[in-house]
Amino acid sequence: MGLDPRPGAGTGQVATVGFADNLTVPIRAVFASFAGLYAVPGRRIYGDVGANILKNFVVKFDYENEVLTLFDPKQFHYSGDGTTIPFVLEAGYDPQFEGEFTVGDGPPIPAKFTIDTGAGGTIVSVPLVKEHDLLKRVTQQVPLPPSKPLVDGVNGLVYESITGRITSITFGKYTLDKPLVALSRDSGTIFATEALGINLGGNILRRFNLFIDYPGNRIILEPNSHFHDPFLADASGLVLTAKGSDFKTFEVHGVVAGSPADECGIKEGDIITSIDGESTDRYALFQIQDLFKQAGTQRRLTIRRGEQILAVSINLRALA
Repeated sequence: MGLDPRPGAGTGQVATVGFADNLTVPIRAVFASFAGLYAVPGRRIYGDVGANILKNFVVKFDYENEVLTLFDPKQFHYSGDGTTIPFVLEAGYDPQFEGEFTVGDGPPIPAKFTIDTGAGGTIVSVPLVKEHDLLKRVTQQVPLPPSKPLVDGVNGLVYESITGRITSITFGKYTLDKPLVALSRDSGTIFATEALGINLGGNILRRFNLFIDYPGNRIILEPNSHFHDPFLADASGLVLTAKGSDFKTFEVHGVVAGSPADECGIKEGDIITSIDGESTDRYALFQIQDLFKQAGTQRRLTIRRGEQILAVSINLRALA
């Protein structure tokens, strides 16, 4: 693109982003590495579209139909039956509003909810985790393997958390039952600060048509057909990573002790080459992870371990 990516060199450099034939937006260039995120979708990601562009529009995220629509705010008029929630912009770019969540039979806990359309999951920040002793009170937790956590952030960041199932999350007139959230244990990331509260990611947002009206400081939520879908936890005990130039080499990074994967003899370093007779070449990592959330089913796996080819059956059961 003719830009200089060296530290400090981006100041004043401008790139033009084109969304459609007649829609281009100039932005000041900011550089980051997304290499740590390639494995999950199974493709290279070269950047993201943030508030410096989206703030100019009313933005509709239609998760069900995988469509992003940008409206001219001067001409936008909403006439649906969704719920409108006013927000403030945290740090000038993150839509944030009030909500609450519950744990066990305890009283509702008020919290700031932050919209993060770039996140896959929902994260509870360290201050909330500590203030309400959530690592002890949230008893349904997905156990961790002994292996180190994988890189899962921009610029190689590693986020440390425990995934658990809380009783409910409520915002506006909507209550979601038994959602899975990540209880952050970070010390040097944004989730260790007071800024975010609860970071709402795709596992919750995908249940709505989401309108973010930046000029109007409001969001509009319309439940879609996935609103009542259960929040499925891993049922295998496998932590997988995708390697190779095409991200089709699915290696076992970790195995939870006592899990179905452990019981059927899968080990760190194993390569999964087929699932139920289908080559893993047809999948991205997130699709394989979804297959391993189907508690109560059995999956037949072909595994490469060094020079050996092994056939194993894993009986899936929910870990949280």
